[in-house]
Amino acid sequence: AGDLYVTIFGGRTRRLGVLLGRGFTYEKAKEVLKGVTLESTVIITRVAQALRCKAEKGGVDPEKEFPFLMHLDAILNKGEQGSIPWNKFEF
Repeated sequence: AGDLYVTIFGGRTRRLGVLLGRGFTYEKAKEVLKGVTLESTVIITRVAQALRCKAEKGGVDPEKEFPFLMHLDAILNKGEQGSIPWNKFEF
């Protein structure tokens, strides 16, 4: 429970999310968090890349099946900003 609490209310990824939510680019947020290990960004990047590779072989449609992950990847690796694409989610 303690680890979950720290992750939600004070973790590194949360701090990154707060900065991005305030309008910082990922590059600027990394400067602010210099020296902080952000494993989540590596995971997002690698999984998105793997999904794009699989898509080339016809195995998946990343934008349709994983819209939030691909949105995060675009923020981290393409400099995009913006709100969550809620219209891409199936509810």
